[in-house]
Amino acid sequence: MTVGQGETIDPALFGGNWRAAFMRLPIPVFIHDGAGKCLAVNARFTELTGFTADDIPDLRAWAARVRRIPENEIPALLQVARERYAAPSAPQREITVY
Repeated sequence: MTVGQGETIDPALFGGNWRAAFMRLPIPVFIHDGAGKCLAVNARFTELTGFTADDIPDLRAWAARVRRIPENEIPALLQVARERYAAPSAPQREITVY
């Protein structure tokens, strides 16, 4: 899930049942904002990687620690991510939790 530049996530989204559903998703999820700051990771992410949201504060840390991308390749990766998610034509995806 990516939050575009200038957008915010309603804190209520992560309260109550939404938070419980997010934490129980069977797939690992790393949620970040448009600047790359980590907003949340779910339990499956922590189970598979061993990292909590505190361990992965941003996309740079995610790339280095989780994906093990060499440090010299991370700036190019982050630039592609910024361009992709800042573009007005970037596809929007809706996630429905049942």
